[in-house]
Amino acid sequence: MKAPRTTEAATATLTSYGALSASVAAIEARRQAMLGKVNAAADAKVAPIVAELAGLEAAIATWWMGKGHALLPKGRKTMQLGGCTIGTVAGRAKLGHRFDKDDEAVAALLGSRYATQTTHVRYSIDRAATLKLLQAGGAKGTAIAALGFRIDGGERFVLTPVEQGGTVGS
Repeated sequence: MKAPRTTEAATATLTSYGALSASVAAIEARRQAMLGKVNAAADAKVAPIVAELAGLEAAIATWWMGKGHALLPKGRKTMQLGGCTIGTVAGRAKLGHRFDKDDEAVAALLGSRYATQTTHVRYSIDRAATLKLLQAGGAKGTAIAALGFRIDGGERFVLTPVEQGGTVGS
């Protein structure tokens, strides 16, 4: 499409842009409404099945931990039984603690004789200060730029349709 040459031509092009954007918004709104209905119907059918599955899994877990695991072949943690794989898997160990916040846990560790083994210092970029040095220029700005930093962003073109009350897009 060619760029408009006059204000009148640009206005006509923008009017078309706004109308097409409103059409897209209306189609997307209809899609979301239809998806909502489909999801609600599927959820209504799936919910009782999921509840039944949870009950069956709890019952089988109780049996497995009591007597079922004796069926395992030597050296195995899982097996196939009744069309399912059943057994146990080792999960990765994670650290837990009794503190409400990690800061409290760090404070507890810093007060112990294991502080150097259990904590570390973390560095991060002070973006505002680095940007300020770049914007100031001079020797400091040049040195920061030489390290590979630059100023991104600034002014950019924007075009969005205006939504007015009572229209399709609003």
